[in-house]
Amino acid sequence: MTFSGSVLWVSLVQLALAFVMASIVRLVYVRFGTSLSNRRAFARNFFLLAMTITFIISIVKSSLALSLGLVGALSIVRFRTPIKEPEELAYLFLTIAIGIGLGANQIMLTCVAFIVIIAAIVVHGLHGGTRPSLESVNLSLRLEKAEAPSLEAIISALDPYCEAVVVRRFESMNDCVEVGLQVAPHGNAAIEQMARAIGTLHPSAEVQFINPQTIAV
Repeated sequence: MTFSGSVLWVSLVQLALAFVMASIVRLVYVRFGTSLSNRRAFARNFFLLAMTITFIISIVKSSLALSLGLVGALSIVRFRTPIKEPEELAYLFLTIAIGIGLGANQIMLTCVAFIVIIAAIVVHGLHGGTRPSLESVNLSLRLEKAEAPSLEAIISALDPYCEAVVVRRFESMNDCVEVGLQVAPHGNAAIEQMARAIGTLHPSAEVQFINPQTIAV
């Protein structure tokens, strides 16, 4: 086998490992993640990001000129969709780290670190995390800032109709307040009761309930 042939096989192995690892990260994120966004849709990008970073690093790692060109190219890249939750950013960094490690040919170190990190996420999610129950739903509120009730008032209004209320997101903007909550209602009827309770606090509030378990792959 020639040198170029061996390089080709190593590159294929790196890309294959990037795909497998990113797919595992996707499954772990969907299963144990607590983000209010559509986790399944967001996680579809993991394998593409990992494989692309692997490919880029494998090309530029031996060339200073290409490395400088990469820095210039990355300086114009911007996220068009804002990352609103730290958990999403953490999983993106994990996916990027996988691509960098494999692309730099640090396969053993990357595999060991990957196993340890995934194991830590699973253990934390099963035993020590704050992951909501399967019966929980996401509640998104958009309130006019001038008339917005306090967060404590919102939680107090919801408390009689659910087992638990977890605040996932709170954003105060110029003209409105957006609140993301995860609640475990006492049945389907409690969802309507919670909507009416929010309407009593803030008649013009925009209320949206989303069941994260029913979002299609």
